[in-house]
Amino acid sequence: MSNLLDLIPPELIQYITKYLPIQDLKNCCSLNDIWKNEVIREIRKRLIVDCTFVDINTTVKALIDPKSQYGSISKTLAKKMDLYISREYGSGYPAVIDLGIGATNAGKKVMRRGWIDREKVSVTLPNIFDDIVPPSYLGIDTASFVVVDKPEYDLVLGHVWLMHRGYRVDRYKKPPLYINIFKDIEEQELEKSQYRARNSIWELPLSLHTFYELLFPKFIAVESDGEAIITKFSKHKCDFDGLNEYYDSSYSESDTSDSESESDTSDSESEADSSYSDSDPEDYLPPQL
Repeated sequence: MSNLLDLIPPELIQYITKYLPIQDLKNCCSLNDIWKNEVIREIRKRLIVDCTFVDINTTVKALIDPKSQYGSISKTLAKKMDLYISREYGSGYPAVIDLGIGATNAGKKVMRRGWIDREKVSVTLPNIFDDIVPPSYLGIDTASFVVVDKPEYDLVLGHVWLMHRGYRVDRYKKPPLYINIFKDIEEQELEKSQYRARNSIWELPLSLHTFYELLFPKFIAVESDGEAIITKFSKHKCDFDGLNEYYDSSYSESDTSDSESESDTSDSESEADSSYSDSDPEDYLPPQL
């Protein structure tokens, strides 16, 4: 079979990978570098999804970025949709603190402007899970967003959202069995979960194993008990010793104050409009992950 696939003209590969489940994409990676590059490109395309804000019945394009700790939204887009922006958790500091180094919308001039908490959303289910799951299964969900200015991308769904979706898909595939377990085992499991919570360690959902193996192999590790975990954010807080580099000398204090001029709310109307457009998915390809 591999010999037959080798005979396919390279320009046709992108049309084949478009319809393949992720397990088949993984197998294609072993054929040659041409197939592998097209597979990675195809998976990245799948990270562009439609996100509907249920209460206002508005759908925008969103980028799923597993490198971003939380979701983020541009202040311009949030105001355009008249979403409530809370300052409860602070504002006016570099967004990289919340999102993580290397994340989308965590550039040196991107500042946090507030927080949108538990907004009802309905997201088209991306075909990045190990098994095909009916889109209707997830239904209406909630997502929270860091509000940022000067973003790379108007709307981002981050790591926290993706992990919870993965856990729900796992439960869909294999509902939990409610059985009695020994007390000492229960205590060990509780202690393990508390340790992971304190250190921002996430267990990798089974349904996302292939996705992470292909795109983010350096993010995962296997513990002594055989469970795969996400290591990216367990090291998150240790990466900010040189945080001063994220402050730009030309970025004045007045730029970051809460009393900023309302003029920035109308900055580049096209920035928000682009999220509503029906442009080719190529226009929304995320940066190199």
